[in-house]
Amino acid sequence: MLPNNILDLPKLDADINLSGSKPSGIRIFKLESGEEIVASVVGVTVNHQSGKIETYVLRRPVVMNIQANPQGGYGVVMMPWVLGNREADKVVVTGDRVVASTIASRETEDRYTQSTTNIDLSGSTTGVLR
Repeated sequence: MLPNNILDLPKLDADINLSGSKPSGIRIFKLESGEEIVASVVGVTVNHQSGKIETYVLRRPVVMNIQANPQGGYGVVMMPWVLGNREADKVVVTGDRVVASTIASRETEDRYTQSTTNIDLSGSTTGVLR
């Protein structure tokens, strides 16, 4: 159970209108460091006076990197963002480090699910986005 000041994602989207579509719980974050991470969002803390997000609570974050494809060209691969993180651990990211956030595309959601659960949703065993 999350503490009282942590909102669940549907409430987050309804309260501060992060998106115009139904929340999936899996989002892409662009951090001020330049990293792009994909994660299942399990909650946020919000400053109720300013309405600003103070922290995001992320489950199994992965970083997206560009990598050469053995067949030629380049693709995007997903790797654990915090190495050594136990599977069930949650990571807290401060809101001031997030430059942008968006709901992940269906393809990105599927690749994220494959990379974090080993469930193959596409019939492909590669972690490369095409």
